[in-house]
Amino acid sequence: MRQSILKGNRGMAAIMTIVVLSGIALILALGASLLSLGDLEMSYIFSKGEDAFFIAESCLEEVLRRICYERSYGLSQGQIGLSLPNGSCIIEIIETGADQRRIVAYGTSTSTETNWNKKIEADISFSSGFIAINSWQELDN
Repeated sequence: MRQSILKGNRGMAAIMTIVVLSGIALILALGASLLSLGDLEMSYIFSKGEDAFFIAESCLEEVLRRICYERSYGLSQGQIGLSLPNGSCIIEIIETGADQRRIVAYGTSTSTETNWNKKIEADISFSSGFIAINSWQELDN
């Protein structure tokens, strides 16, 4: 009789061990999947911020190209809006002195839930018919 009770307890201990180990494996798998979802979201946000930066940079370069053809481009026009397939930008051109300009580009990457913005500023001057870029920097929004 005593041997049959011991044999029954050994089976119960094995079942409990399997249940505990399965629970631990389930918790580890759930934690790993939650970490993966967090990384995926961070990667998406980084990508959209990068898009906004590239939009602002592209618009700034486009304005520099237009200034090469027409030196007075954008002066006293206020804000100039440019549209791109994956976003838009707003350009401000400010005359800071004789033959000097400050160009500020606000790039916006759009999606269904929110917009991401980046701001780039460049100081340029005209010298001997050429444009000299004195500074080019990303600013806080």
